[in-house]
Amino acid sequence: MYAKYTLFLCLTTCFLSPLFSLDDDMELTDMSLEQLLDMPIQVASQFEETELEAGATVEIITRDQWQAFGAEHVEEAIVHQPSVMAYPTAWGGSAVAIRGYATSLSVRGIATVIDGVPLNSFRTGSALYEMRSNVLQSLDQIEMIRGTASALYGSDAFHGVISLKTYAREENFVRAGASFSTENHRQADLGFTRVFGSRARLNISLAGVDQGDQDIPFTYTSPFTRTEDSADRENSFDAYSAVIKLNLQHSDPWSSEFGVYLRGHDSVESVSAGRSLSGNSVLTEYDVTDGTAANQMFRVGTRWQGPNHLVFEGKFYSWHSEIESYTDLTNIPSLGVVTKGDQEEDLYGADLVLKQTENRWHTQWAVGFSLKHNEIPVDNAFALTRDRQTIAQLPSLWTGLDRDVQSLVFEGRTRVMEDRLQFIFGNRYDDYSDFGGQNSPRLGVIWLPKSNMSFKLLYGEAFRAPIAAEIAGTGTFQGNPELNPETTDTLELAYTYKAVNWKLVLTGYRSKWTDGITLIPIVDDNFTSRYANVGQNESQGFEVGFEGGSGAWRWNLNGSIVDSEAVTQQGDVPYGAFPGQILNAIFGYRFEKHHLQLDVTNRFLFDMDEGPAIRLIPDPAPLDDYSTTDVSLTWQPNQRFDVQVVIKNSLDQTNSVPSIWNAENGQPELDRQARLRLAYRF
Repeated sequence: MYAKYTLFLCLTTCFLSPLFSLDDDMELTDMSLEQLLDMPIQVASQFEETELEAGATVEIITRDQWQAFGAEHVEEAIVHQPSVMAYPTAWGGSAVAIRGYATSLSVRGIATVIDGVPLNSFRTGSALYEMRSNVLQSLDQIEMIRGTASALYGSDAFHGVISLKTYAREENFVRAGASFSTENHRQADLGFTRVFGSRARLNISLAGVDQGDQDIPFTYTSPFTRTEDSADRENSFDAYSAVIKLNLQHSDPWSSEFGVYLRGHDSVESVSAGRSLSGNSVLTEYDVTDGTAANQMFRVGTRWQGPNHLVFEGKFYSWHSEIESYTDLTNIPSLGVVTKGDQEEDLYGADLVLKQTENRWHTQWAVGFSLKHNEIPVDNAFALTRDRQTIAQLPSLWTGLDRDVQSLVFEGRTRVMEDRLQFIFGNRYDDYSDFGGQNSPRLGVIWLPKSNMSFKLLYGEAFRAPIAAEIAGTGTFQGNPELNPETTDTLELAYTYKAVNWKLVLTGYRSKWTDGITLIPIVDDNFTSRYANVGQNESQGFEVGFEGGSGAWRWNLNGSIVDSEAVTQQGDVPYGAFPGQILNAIFGYRFEKHHLQLDVTNRFLFDMDEGPAIRLIPDPAPLDDYSTTDVSLTWQPNQRFDVQVVIKNSLDQTNSVPSIWNAENGQPELDRQARLRLAYRF
């Protein structure tokens, strides 16, 4: 597969390179520090905002930044900020936790969108379990909201939002790149833009990844021999992403965009259920899963700029996904098989928005209506032997499940006192075909005593609707069709100061999560637990970010202190799988004379356990503090060519992150590794 990607990229770039010059466009790396610190924010409103005025806690991660991190996956790109963790999970995906909530169930409810299209699955409540199919090099930018955002995005934005922006340029441009690492990671990518007159623009992005065997070791205590043993996971995968977007300017006020998106991955020997099924490492060396995913998506967008600063925007989209998963449960006495899942899911929807950016009332407003339909046409499950011979077909739990959602959204911002005092208000009403309606209001007050300083008081309510796995059940977990949505209230207080070449952001927050959907033990011959609305959770914390530069130096220092817990009748139970303290210290230095850029990325995690406290494991063991230093050196002899060498975990620290599936000793990370990346702009 990788050979085909490489051949295609080489042939394409060789054929097209005489047509373009670099002066036609700029990369993010050509932007000044002041421009990077003042990039417009789009994820937190229907309107572009500055960070001083944004009605949410937002982070922008640019291509320039994640290349300095040496990131190879989306998860590696987003974790270098306060209060964010990413955990490896089954079938090659990941589980992202924001602001303290980290269990196998709490990581549901983070909205993931790509060019504005929702990706979250009705089956799992997440798009992150399939994140490897979003190849990092096919993107230009990632925006994140840390905190509730249901007023804008509905159910999926319970804890936060991850907004992925795919490659796009305004002028003729070609970029190609390839990378290789000592851990058998190979990647190739191509970005291509062609402008046809003044009315049409074509953007094409192709990217492929081939990760060979990593053989990541892990240890466990065998329940059969009572001895500590070790094994390793191959943790190999390949992934691809192809995006084709055609922009048409029909007239001065009216434009449209058509997009086709193809994504997929094939993962071998990822992590599995750890101790979550029995309270001990019963899976032994077979604590592994395999998974494949393929997604085909189509998107049509249109925009009309009317009189009196009125704007109409419409978006129509559909996608189809196919998932195949293998989980080895042969060591579980009551099961004794490898389970194979074969699911398909369809989503189609439409979003219509009318907004006004300026008027004599000094109020921006937007009114939107959306429709969304989810359906699971195929849900097959099979019992296999360890060599994957089919024994039997298991009962289908989700086949035919569907859901319709109609939503009405209102958003507004009123500015008074010469824009120094601003009021944010809005509400989203979602009407679900299976359980009824839900309101998600938000309110905020922003005071700007100076043009470069703001104080914010923000309040938001969010909800997460029950998903197919919770309604119809999964294996030994009994579903509950009477479930209600879980809800959360969040209050934030933030201070932002921006100088010419640096910024300081301080944020304090408190959230209360009620009616949480969780598993409770039951007495039943066929099930061990049942989903119910009994969870009560709280989280509070403080975040700081200090980013800027002086001369040849650049820095980004940020961190968080988080205190999160489940409130139970027996007392408060900390969310120990989320670090109590996170610190990121990122430094860069430009050797202008030698055209070299040195970046050093440090990440520290403190006060965390090997997994969350659950009924079977009420007191998980503490993990050692986490410390890693990544070093990258980029040589740019001219504006066309880049060579980058990255040393990941340069000090060769032995690190593990917590396991949301309660694997013993957490999930170990790789030792020191090196990567070489080459990029050329034609």
